[in-house]
Amino acid sequence: MAIGVARYLDEHRWLVPLAPSQAWVRDAFVVPGQRGKRYFAMLLALIERAMGHRLEMLSDVDTANQASLRAHRSAGFEPVGRCRTLSVGSRLVLRGRPCKALSGIDSIRPGARALWMGAEEWNWHQRHIA
Repeated sequence: MAIGVARYLDEHRWLVPLAPSQAWVRDAFVVPGQRGKRYFAMLLALIERAMGHRLEMLSDVDTANQASLRAHRSAGFEPVGRCRTLSVGSRLVLRGRPCKALSGIDSIRPGARALWMGAEEWNWHQRHIA
């Protein structure tokens, strides 16, 4: 999690800016035998306590990942939108429009739903991947 640092959603080729009071939660994993014990919610509470103030936390979850969706709901997250993208190879991306909840997105051709990345766009993408 990085606070106030833009989050690059590489599947969509979108760079989402974050305010200093916002954090994007990502890549949390709880082993199957330990799920349902609210570790995710406890971790988020510890982070807020360490920061000394309340954060607006955002996250992205694959809709097929039911365990993650339950953990996010249990921690107080609410769905704000659904984004769809299909990558065909590494350079062709077929994507829906950004969710209305995501504002100020920097992107490779933000309005393009079918995106073939040339050399310059591929380099931009590579620079933003975590």
